[in-house]
Amino acid sequence: MRKRNSSTIPFGWDRHPKNDYLLVKNSEEYDMIAQMKKLSETQSLRSIGRYVQAHLGRTITPRGITKILKRGY
Repeated sequence: MRKRNSSTIPFGWDRHPKNDYLLVKNSEEYDMIAQMKKLSETQSLRSIGRYVQAHLGRTITPRGITKILKRGY
């Protein structure tokens, strides 16, 4: 768990069910971050975005992927 610092919920995290000021890890999305890091060595950001959408049903832009990969957690 970690404190919520903004209105945007970061990729890999979900709002805590009982406390809106806390975030809990979303294990499915958090595992996807590791896969995205691996894919970024050989794939374009757009193809990684299509991969995420196919597996999670969540749309993500190339800029969003870059921010997630630079975030480092």
